Amino acid sequence: MTKKQAALRIMQHNLTDSYDWIVLNQTMETLGKWAKKDTDLKGWIIPYLERLKTDARKSVAEKANKTLTMLLS
Repeated sequence: MTKKQAALRIMQHNLTDSYDWIVLNQTMETLGKWAKKDTDLKGWIIPYLERLKTDARKSVAEKANKTLTMLLS
């Protein structure tokens, strides 16, 4: 397993299991950039972004919306 693959696993775990807003925002930022060039990752992340765009925390919802817009444009 490469370092990038290990980092991807950790970040996917963070996005699915973390509640910390900083962890979620930073993870969406990085995975969103990576998903722009990786169709499998893009397909994986979109449902999580859809869920997080309705998060009660404004910063999390805004980051999810911004990342979705970037991926779908």
